[in-house]
Amino acid sequence: MENISRFDKIRIKFRRTPVIKSISRFSSYKGLIKNWWEYYLVKVGLRAKADIIFRKDNKLFTLSRQNQGEFYKEFAYRRLEYYGAKIKKDKNSFLISFKGFLFKVRELDIASIIVENFIEEPYKWLKSRGETVVDVGANIGDTAIYFGGLENASKVIAVEPVTYAYNSAKENIRLNKLDKKIILLNGAVDKKKGHIYIANREKSTGILNKKRQGKRVRVFTLDELIKKYKINDALLKLDCEGYEYPIILSAKTATLRKFKRIVLECHWGYLNIEKRLKSAGFKVKHTSPAYNEYADIPDMVINLVFAKRI
Repeated sequence: MENISRFDKIRIKFRRTPVIKSISRFSSYKGLIKNWWEYYLVKVGLRAKADIIFRKDNKLFTLSRQNQGEFYKEFAYRRLEYYGAKIKKDKNSFLISFKGFLFKVRELDIASIIVENFIEEPYKWLKSRGETVVDVGANIGDTAIYFGGLENASKVIAVEPVTYAYNSAKENIRLNKLDKKIILLNGAVDKKKGHIYIANREKSTGILNKKRQGKRVRVFTLDELIKKYKINDALLKLDCEGYEYPIILSAKTATLRKFKRIVLECHWGYLNIEKRLKSAGFKVKHTSPAYNEYADIPDMVINLVFAKRI
């Protein structure tokens, strides 16, 4: 936690209490659930279980502390519907029509990122109107499609190492007819080029490891991508599960300054990232850090950093 200010450490500790965690979901749950207070009673341990009633069709879901994972999947489905998505069930997947775009996913809880990126729009600050966007951590292709389709970037260089996510991104880019605008690379980005191994998991996130286990994928450097695709005055988005630190901290100033604006998700604090970007001539700000209770590592602390070249 040394990479986070003392004030933010206190704020994170406060937010980790069960009551505050539940209250933080208040607005989204209230819109979808009739008896939303029942959820909180179960969540904080005052009720063993409760019949949750969804507003749209009065469907019941018996929630307990043991089946909250299943509840979040059902909630993800309802949240997509709430924002106007049309969902069709196939044999082994779901086809989601949303805001004029199509997405094919295996699980609807994975699709919650579509709502986050197209409704909450954390990357709108990049203002990708006609520039090239480098998208590190492309996941199922949602951000690449957001930049290339909704924000009208001229070109998107999207990099994703995880097999399931890469294959989904490839299919989703094809479904939206953005193949010519989005260049999708099955690889990772780090401070040194080479290869790395990805754990075999059929999820949209995976574990990068240096052991010879899982799938072997290419590792690029930012400098390599800049030279290969002749990138200049571009935009950079990073969401790469902790690899933002070696990428940014090891990058040459000349490399960083090839980007006009940068948005990155920090997973373990922001202070050293901000210091490096400021030294490279960027004006920097960040969102309030918050921990992710669903992360594989429970102490993970997340916030967004926004950097504008001066």
